[in-house]
Amino acid sequence: MTGNIRNRNVRFYEEKEADRRAWEILHSEAVRAFPSQNDFIIQAINDFYDRHLAIFDDPYLETREKEDAFAGRIVEKVEQKVLGNLSQLIGIYLLQQQNILAMGNNARAENYLKDSGDVQVLSSGGGILQNGGEAETEEPEENEFLDFSFGG
Repeated sequence: MTGNIRNRNVRFYEEKEADRRAWEILHSEAVRAFPSQNDFIIQAINDFYDRHLAIFDDPYLETREKEDAFAGRIVEKVEQKVLGNLSQLIGIYLLQQQNILAMGNNARAENYLKDSGDVQVLSSGGGILQNGGEAETEEPEENEFLDFSFGG
């Protein structure tokens, strides 16, 4: 069984910043998630070498990765903003649809009243004259969510 095991000792010098940092990483909580320190070291060496070869073969790999990460962060922020404002956007959409329906129903009502001959519609004020009498205009209820302006 000893013929299947290869051993390599590594020294970590406390005076050297890189050595001290490597020692701290090797004994960190993140490394404890691995089955063993040995598995971590093997995976770290293999990953480092694979990345080294990939960058050697494609010198722009790191730049593209940074650009992709940056674009990903932008997309994530935009998604958060849209989802955060979704209720407001839906509310605005519903109010616009309500205004469109109200304008359509008012136009149908005016056409009906014109055709019936019982009332006259004032073109300037939009009020209704009943049998030649005073103009009756019905004011809508105060509602902070409704916008009765017709125009952009």
